[in-house]
Order: sequence, then structure tokens, then C-alpha cells
Amino acid sequence: MTFVRFGLEPLVKLVRQLFSAAGPWEKSSEFYILREVYRPLEFLFSVAAFTTLVENFLPQLIALPKGLVQGFVRSTLSLTFVIAAARVVFSIKARMTRETIWQLELKGDLTKQRRVEAVDKLTSVLTLLVSAVFGLQAIGLDVNSVLAIGGVGGLAVGLAGREILENLFTGLIILSSSPFEVGDEVLFTPASGGPVEGIVLDVGWYRTTIRSFEREIYNIPNSVFSRNVVLNITRKSKEWRFYERIGLRVKDVSKVGAVVADMRKIIRQDPRIIQKLHRRVFLDKIAREQIDIYISCYVDSVNRDAFMAVKQDLLLAFVDCVERNGGKLARNRLQLEAVTGIEEMRGAKVVVAPVGLSAGERL
Repeated sequence: MTFVRFGLEPLVKLVRQLFSAAGPWEKSSEFYILREVYRPLEFLFSVAAFTTLVENFLPQLIALPKGLVQGFVRSTLSLTFVIAAARVVFSIKARMTRETIWQLELKGDLTKQRRVEAVDKLTSVLTLLVSAVFGLQAIGLDVNSVLAIGGVGGLAVGLAGREILENLFTGLIILSSSPFEVGDEVLFTPASGGPVEGIVLDVGWYRTTIRSFEREIYNIPNSVFSRNVVLNITRKSKEWRFYERIGLRVKDVSKVGAVVADMRKIIRQDPRIIQKLHRRVFLDKIAREQIDIYISCYVDSVNRDAFMAVKQDLLLAFVDCVERNGGKLARNRLQLEAVTGIEEMRGAKVVVAPVGLSAGERL
């Protein structure tokens, strides 16, 4: 242990100087790796010293076969080496992950930060699996035999836990590929229910938590995402589509041309409209109740709130355009004809005007 603390560092420094490594020693990767190696090596040497004493003195104190004691010592040393190596891997991995996440956080790159966290979890699982395999071999168990026995019992467990495994594997794919992450706004429609839209609160190995805009919490098994198309609204580009139909009164059909021309002028002159994409304003439909003007274009907005503000401005501008040309928006009307008794002789018509109309506006 004295060599570990006082002899290993000068040796590593010498090797580093032979390869002409630049930079101060205290900020080098070798320095940090060495700090993570000290305790596992001390633990390994302590166990080695203890097992050496056991191997030499235990057979003399207790009537035990020397071969049995030697087998126990070899298994203990092998298992200790596996544990120490796993500890070193976990320590170095944790330090590298913290450093990488800190650098990405300074850059504001949250997407790569989540991916690094996912890779860290995946590496932890792989390290545990490899350590478990070497640990079983260290204590003298045949891994192939263990897997064969586990395969027979695992058939029944697999049938019952198929959904659990599917959730775990899908969670692993989500964490590694990062189709969405914490804070993203997503929209999807499960086969067993209505559409789910909200903000991702947590992405776990087994399930994902989403909070809807009604402040409801959805705990969704990860396997659902493998069978449905998920729309990540947060990661869409800045191109938001403005798509509306504005209805005018039928008697204003003569004014549609001027209204459409003014609307096109508004779209051409607004700097928030993406001019390289389509900009469509057309008379689309003439019906008995109203005339529909079709409007479609794309708005350059950083998020939904900015788009809604632009949409509000455009709608108000289009309404003002209609009124400026002497037109008015169409109003839906429900008309009931009652032909009974005296009213049949008079041919009276009972008209029900829309809610909110004044007496002078009722037909």
C-alpha cells in the first residue's frame, strides 16, 4: 500500500514524460485516473495480504485440507480483483460523465447532455453484466450451465414478464436515441385511447411521465412508444404553418377580389412570413350560407407562443381587410319554419337568430 500511495504516482509521471505529454500534471487525465485507482488497489492488496495469512496459518490452526484452503484463497482473490476492476471502471466513468455534462451544460446543449446520461446508464448496465459473469467464473461456477438452467426457468418468467422486458428495451432505445427528452412537448395517440399531448417530465427505464396542459399526469409504459408515432413539437423547425378559412357573407361576393388582393399584400409585406415557402390566398368555396377564403402560409417563430402572437396579428389584419373593403364576416343562422294551425293559414315563419345578435340584426 505504501507503493500505491508513494511509488505509483512517480512511475506514472515518468511514463507520461517519456511520451512528451503536455500540460500540468494536476490537470491531466492520468492524475484523475490515478486518484480513482488508489482505493481499489489498496482494497485488493489488503485482501491479498489477508488471504495469504489465511493460506499459511489456517491449515495449521484448523484441520482443513490445504487444497480446499488454496481454492478458497484463489476464488477470493479473483472475486476481489473483479470487484476492484468494476469499482475503477465505475469511478472513471462517473468522473468522465460529470465532466462531459458540465461542458455541455456550459454550451447549453441539452440534447447531447441527455444522450450522455443515457450512455452512462447503458455503460453501467453493461459493466454490471460483465462483472457478474466474471464474478461467477471467479467463484468456480460455469456460466454456460447457469445460463442453461436459467433458460428453463426463464421461459415461464419470460412469458409473464414479456411486457416488462419490452418496456425496458424500449426505454433503453429512447434513452440512447433520444427521440424526446425531459421538457419536450410531445403529441401521440395510443391505440387504446385518445390523443395525449403535454410536457415530458421524466424518461425512465420502464415508463415515461408526461404532464398534459390540463395539469394531468400520465405514466405511460415505454412499450407504447414503440407502437405509435410520436410528434415532438419542441424540436420542430421555426417554420409554423398558418392555415385558416375566413367566411364572408354571400352578398359580399363582388368584394372578394379586392379582399383577396389586400390579404395577399399583407402576407407579402409581413417580414415574419417565410417568403420562400408557399403563400396562398384564394376564394375556395361558395355555399348557400357563406363564401370561404382559403389562407395558407408559414410563419418564422421560435416556439408556439411566438407563433400564436403572429397568428393573432394576422387574423386581426385579415378581419380589418374585410371590413375596409366593405365586407362582413358570415354569421351562422338557424331558421325554423312552423306550419301549424292558424300559422299554416298565415304562412308564418318563425326565425331563430344566433345568440348574441341584437334585435335589429335578427332576420
